[in-house]
Amino acid sequence: NPRELTRLAADFGARDACWIGERLYVAAGSKGTAFYDPESSARPLGFLPPSRSAQHVACEASQVAVSNMGSTIQLFDVLPTGTPLERARTRVHRSSPTGRSRFDGTRLWVAVDAAGMGLLDLADPANPERVLPRRREFKVSY
Repeated sequence: NPRELTRLAADFGARDACWIGERLYVAAGSKGTAFYDPESSARPLGFLPPSRSAQHVACEASQVAVSNMGSTIQLFDVLPTGTPLERARTRVHRSSPTGRSRFDGTRLWVAVDAAGMGLLDLADPANPERVLPRRREFKVSY
């Protein structure tokens, strides 16, 4: 039987959430990504600034990936204490909005609407490399 452990203050619609250690990261739309330490406070400690509107988050080790409406993925370095640092911002074509994402080691799998799945190699977090989707070739018929 699930039971409520604590209630967190949120003046936004929570869209997705993930944990790193004791910190909770919550996609909060146009406010960005809220981060909490529920053990010390019911209020957000702060917000990771959005490139547009944070829709989904994925957490791994000391990294948070934020999928934004408008096809941008932001990568943040986060530590148990201190201010999170934006490492990279990768655009995906507007016709392929980003969806949920999940880490697989140094790779980030991203649901990309019309393109299926996207894959970013984050071995060098400051310079993410797009593995999928590759550039599309369009054929014109007359």
